Amino acid sequence: MPRVFALAGSCGIPLSARALVVNATVTRSTSGGNLRIYPAGIPPPSSSTINYQAGQTRANNTVVGLDTAGAVAVFCNQPSGTADLVLDVVGYFQ
Repeated sequence: MPRVFALAGSCGIPLSARALVVNATVTRSTSGGNLRIYPAGIPPPSSSTINYQAGQTRANNTVVGLDTAGAVAVFCNQPSGTADLVLDVVGYFQ
């Protein structure tokens, strides 16, 4: 089940933003997996944003579109355990 983050209209991101430039970091993972970041409201893409192994801290820059409400979804494809995600927004497109 993906987690949805409403980002437009908060943290200096205007409501008119249509896409974000983000640096996504996975840390403290208890098993290997991958994360997929994409516009909310659609199925997860088949390609991942970050692949990682247990205990790794990995980061990747990406541009992700926002849905009409200004939200992104994050799907964690990890068979068990937990992982932390740090999502730094470094810019936006209008």
